[in-house]
Amino acid sequence: MTIIADQGGKTPFLSEEARDFLRRRGEEMAGIALAFVALIMGLALGSYNPGDPSFFNATPDAPTNALGVAGSWFSDALIRTLGLAAWGLPASLGVWSWRLIAHRKGGGRALTRIALAPLAILLTAMAASAHAPFPDWSFESGLGGIIGDVLLLQIVGLLPLTPALKLVVMATVFASAAFIAWCYALGVSRAEVFGVLHWMAASLRTTLGFVGGHSARHGAR
Repeated sequence: MTIIADQGGKTPFLSEEARDFLRRRGEEMAGIALAFVALIMGLALGSYNPGDPSFFNATPDAPTNALGVAGSWFSDALIRTLGLAAWGLPASLGVWSWRLIAHRKGGGRALTRIALAPLAILLTAMAASAHAPFPDWSFESGLGGIIGDVLLLQIVGLLPLTPALKLVVMATVFASAAFIAWCYALGVSRAEVFGVLHWMAASLRTTLGFVGGHSARHGAR
């Protein structure tokens, strides 16, 4: 690692190679920190139990959440307000953790793209609220939580369509908008999009070839 002085000989500074080395190590440390936060969030949400003590559920029972009382309060607040979209938080942090550690930032500036993650989460919540809840869904709000339901109802009321058609249109629109927002927020490049599409096409061809070959063999018997 070389220290080079400027022309005046007063203030030494690092060489370009040294600065690049430090920058890369800093990105890796930031990525590890994001991975830790994503893991903590994932553990809290993954072990969520509606019966655990929280702001909305006063109970003397001990929490079953992997992170204890803090995890039960945190996960309950997220699930109730954002529904399934709450998983967008650890997911986005996990993706950017990998990008920083692997030095794959995606297009543009990382901070600018990460700043769009909240919008992507809100769009996901609205798209989820446009679908019918699961039979075992434990809340009065929909799959997008309280926020998803409120935002969806505000916009649905403006459409001059039948209620059933409104939900179909909104589910399609918000799912598409959420997909685009997530691609930008996660730093997905055009090459990565084409790579995923190519993989999906190859998988489809393989599956169809297997099914066609199996059907031909079965028909020949």
